[in-house]
Amino acid sequence: MPKPTWNEKMRDPEPLPNFLIVSGNGRDSGKTGFITRLIRQTAQQQKITAIKVSPHLHPGSNPNGLLLKTDHYILAKEIIKGNRKDSARMLEAGAHEVYYIEATDEHLPEAFETFRKLIPVKGPVVCESGGLRDIINPSLFIMINRNDGRPDKKGFVQRLPLADLLIVFNGHDYDLHAERIRFDGSSWKYQNE
Repeated sequence: MPKPTWNEKMRDPEPLPNFLIVSGNGRDSGKTGFITRLIRQTAQQQKITAIKVSPHLHPGSNPNGLLLKTDHYILAKEIIKGNRKDSARMLEAGAHEVYYIEATDEHLPEAFETFRKLIPVKGPVVCESGGLRDIINPSLFIMINRNDGRPDKKGFVQRLPLADLLIVFNGHDYDLHAERIRFDGSSWKYQNE
């Protein structure tokens, strides 16, 4: 049986309105900085969960807070603040809990399904991932583009039509501020004014 194309996989992703996904155009595109701003403002009102997805398997990876390690993916809970890891920055910003998923796009559906069985997340969730948008439909999918002249990544271009918001990062700030995004108790909303 032939492997489904990217467009076929995207046909019917599961709706998860309490999820907000942030994806970017490669490394240093401002994803984690934007997420930490969202976490800081949301955590003042309610508990927020953050998830960092790494689409690359790192040989010998044994993160602190390891929940499960298979041949295809790693699930972990971030337990240490104050280091330079994206998940630690999310915890430091005020997330109630932060989880780390390390899985290639091919194994992300299995990893995410296992994660949801182990950790039944309630309330607002913010995720840093491009590949997760292929398997779930969040209430907001935000894509961040850097304006530094580097060529666009293939996954960024493919997912661009799915973006609810496209934000430009100039290396220091964003053309849309996180304060305009709120969780209303059941889903994420962007406020125009």
